[in-house]
Amino acid sequence: MKRKRVLVFSLRPLLLNPDRGLRMETYITLGETPESYPGSAQDPYEKLLGLIEKYGEDNPTVVQLYVYLTRYNEKPLDDNAFAHMEKMFQLCRDNRVRNIDLMAPTGVCVS
Repeated sequence: MKRKRVLVFSLRPLLLNPDRGLRMETYITLGETPESYPGSAQDPYEKLLGLIEKYGEDNPTVVQLYVYLTRYNEKPLDDNAFAHMEKMFQLCRDNRVRNIDLMAPTGVCVS
């Protein structure tokens, strides 16, 4: 009797690979009081933590982070803006999630 060879492998390493791993998407609008999406009044840090918790079992490794600069259209970024970006980046580091940052001058998409 011939024995059959059974190939056993795990998808876990593929999920943990940041080049192919699962990703999330979130936003931060910089300003005196940051918010997720412009005009949303939603805390961007709480939103990110909520996504990390929501998708925790899927073990996402990347977050696509949109940084809206709407309130800085007519002025340079100040220390407050950089502090909020750093806080968001640190939150990603603390949760072992790499971030891909996309700077957007406005919160309006025109196609």
